[in-house]
Amino acid sequence: MEERFHHRVCYRRKALGKGRSAGRWGFSPVNATGDGKKKGSMQRRPTMSAIFELALICLMMSSSGNSQVSVLTQRYDAARSGVNANETILTPSSATTNNFGKLFSVPVDGYVYAQPLYVPNVLIPGQGAHNVVYIATEHDSVYAYDADGLVLQPLWKVNFTNPPNVTTVPLSANTDPGATDVVPEVGITSTPVIDPSSGTLYVVAKTQEVSGSTTNYVYRLHALDFTTGNERSGSPVVIQGQVLGTGNPNSNGFLVFSPLYSLQRPGLALVNNAVFIAFGSWGDDSIWHGWIFGYDKSSLSQVAAFSVTPNGTEGEGGIWMAGAGLAADANGDLYFSTGNGAFDGISNFGNSYLKLATSSLTVVDYFTPYNQHALDAANLDVASGGVLLLPDSAGTANHPHIMIGCGKNGAIYVLDRDNMGHFNSSGDTQIIQELLNVIGGTPVNPLGTTEVDNCFTTPAYWQGHVYFGATDDAIKMFNFTNGLLSTSAASQSATVYQPRGTVPVVSANGSTNGIVWAVENAGSVVGADLTGTTAVLHAYDATNLANELYNSSQVASDVAGKPVKFTVPTVVNGKVYVATQTSIAVYGLLSSTPQDFTVSVAPASQTVIAGNAAAYTISVTAVNGFNSAVALTCAGVSLPTGASCAFAPSSVTPGAAAATSALTISTSAATPVGTSAVTVTGTAGSISHNTSASLTVNPVPPPPDFTIAASALSPAAVTAGGTATSTITIAPTNGFNGTVNLSCGVIPVVTRPATCLLNPSSVANGSGTSTVTVKTTAPTTSSLALPSRGIFFAMCLPIGGLALLGAGFTSRKKKLWGFLLACLLFSGLIFLAACGGSSSSSGSGQPGTPAGTYTIAVTGTSGSLTHSAPVSLTVQ
Repeated sequence: MEERFHHRVCYRRKALGKGRSAGRWGFSPVNATGDGKKKGSMQRRPTMSAIFELALICLMMSSSGNSQVSVLTQRYDAARSGVNANETILTPSSATTNNFGKLFSVPVDGYVYAQPLYVPNVLIPGQGAHNVVYIATEHDSVYAYDADGLVLQPLWKVNFTNPPNVTTVPLSANTDPGATDVVPEVGITSTPVIDPSSGTLYVVAKTQEVSGSTTNYVYRLHALDFTTGNERSGSPVVIQGQVLGTGNPNSNGFLVFSPLYSLQRPGLALVNNAVFIAFGSWGDDSIWHGWIFGYDKSSLSQVAAFSVTPNGTEGEGGIWMAGAGLAADANGDLYFSTGNGAFDGISNFGNSYLKLATSSLTVVDYFTPYNQHALDAANLDVASGGVLLLPDSAGTANHPHIMIGCGKNGAIYVLDRDNMGHFNSSGDTQIIQELLNVIGGTPVNPLGTTEVDNCFTTPAYWQGHVYFGATDDAIKMFNFTNGLLSTSAASQSATVYQPRGTVPVVSANGSTNGIVWAVENAGSVVGADLTGTTAVLHAYDATNLANELYNSSQVASDVAGKPVKFTVPTVVNGKVYVATQTSIAVYGLLSSTPQDFTVSVAPASQTVIAGNAAAYTISVTAVNGFNSAVALTCAGVSLPTGASCAFAPSSVTPGAAAATSALTISTSAATPVGTSAVTVTGTAGSISHNTSASLTVNPVPPPPDFTIAASALSPAAVTAGGTATSTITIAPTNGFNGTVNLSCGVIPVVTRPATCLLNPSSVANGSGTSTVTVKTTAPTTSSLALPSRGIFFAMCLPIGGLALLGAGFTSRKKKLWGFLLACLLFSGLIFLAACGGSSSSSGSGQPGTPAGTYTIAVTGTSGSLTHSAPVSLTVQ
């Protein structure tokens, strides 16, 4: 489990062998006699990918061109040696109070438990090349700062919260009131790892995420571009998983990872193209297990999962090691220690040192102290300290590959990595060496039941010396010869380091100029996490720790800030980076800040159409009183085809304020479409700095235009004399905003044709609708009607004639009336014939619009632009 405090009562009682399982891990367990001899141990040759990655890291750590060193992982390398053997600036003679001190500090937004990482000559878009220090905080933030203080604002910063629903995890989320191992919040605790081949920084962040009445706790692996902080493709991924087992929490025979009560404290490891992430416990009151997950560094897909205690009811076996990273050898095998928990030597490995194959995260070998049961009962887990893999040069013929670690009771274990020893209940005689009561301020009985806190450190190794920074003890140097540690310290510091001790590192130039660096948690211990009030940086002669070279309490202005426990200083390229609760304090030679300048560009990127020009402002800022002329150029190879650049002026001299120049990048019609990074260089004598201006060229767009569309006529078919309508829609393209005049016509042209009318007849601003109404012509007929009086007269003629005829026959003038009657009858017949012989008579009329299909063409015109939209009408 994680560190516990003296006032806490360890009320749990555990039984050795509880929850045994018949699981298999690729080796045979110790034989029944308990002699500790191992059977079936797996031996493998180094993989080419592992060798390549180690070589690549070594290359990054020692650049022949400028002697710049990178710190890409916790404690400098995969072996967790704690040594930068390529430090050429800091020496025992220069790292003294008169020459060495605090240069500057940069602020951060939370506690920094993670070790700062460092990469030289990083080209930050729009800001030029910088030596960069990377910092991760418990507030779930990652910063990139100029490591030399040339710019005191972040080069970039990212944060993984989104308040109020996504935040860091408050201490109140844990049901254990003593869960104050990490304060005042839980976000990023572990040290990230950097892949130099892809320029990617991998970091794990924990968040509390609230949705309605549901609260979830989530760990994510983020893969960030270390030049910008942007997430890589597929990033981030949620860390989750399960393994076959009977432990709790369980789902259908699988032990399931529980993020709430897990704490991702150990530094990340990048081995065999995968990122490995280890977990211990957050607090002690709930069920937890030690876990390791592996993720492919490119796809971020999970490649393996491992639990320290997958079976039984005891569980636990956390991996925490006071923040030390998982160690790895040239084969790619992982090494680490585990905390209190179930042990059976088959599938459960609480309080043990383990060796895992990274290909499948299966146990290759292990060592468990003979007093494992007593350690477990007294909360004396061996996982309180990290592990150190010694270089092969420190090995012997019998033990060429050696590992060293220490447990909470202060026991030091020297192990053969090829034959770790398994478990021997009668004693640890099967391992190379065990030392007790040589480090730590509290003497112990190996079978005692009292909790003590002697070791929360990871040893460092340099030139045959091993350095420990135990609790309530001095930093001690042990000689390592013939595969064994000296049984007492060869030298030690005058300063005694209170809880939780210190984690020493070494800087050296090969085998010379060794300096041991450590951060003291000084002042009165306050707070539940046993933190002091002041972080004090110490430097010692690595050959004699009694010779203190420097400590930051000697000069008032050199104070670092408030301390964070288990802090590992980063010593690289003449500077020392110390993490605190609110900042990173940077130390170095007081004469190590020569006159210099920086080059930056604003804006960082521009977008133009081919044939146009982009404008930028180049700023040159003086550092330490620099006042020389700086000539500005842009690299031809970085310019796209057909483009040119010009500066106005082409040379500037910075003063108290930055000097600026206007950069114009002109393109032509031949410039290809795409994005280019144009390198801008400022040169003054032998000093040269670059920055990068991003230029995106887009194709020449088509001219403004409009479209015209007509909906189907409604109704689509009419009889002659019918009417139909259609909606005409005008839409702009490429920014058109003119007025479109509308007209229409009916095809074919016929007698008695259909007609069309538009309302409105124009559309303004390039967008709108109009209605076209199409009206067909109805057929007509011709007719003649007599007036009523004419009809009456026509009827009266013959009647009157008959009456006269009758009267005439009684008259003597009979012959005369006969003649008159004949005339009247003849006149009536003539009149009736002229009137059609009736009161009404039909004649020939006009036909309507002929039956057939007609096209109504609606045309829109705006200046030289003309478009038409046809629509069909059927006349039945």
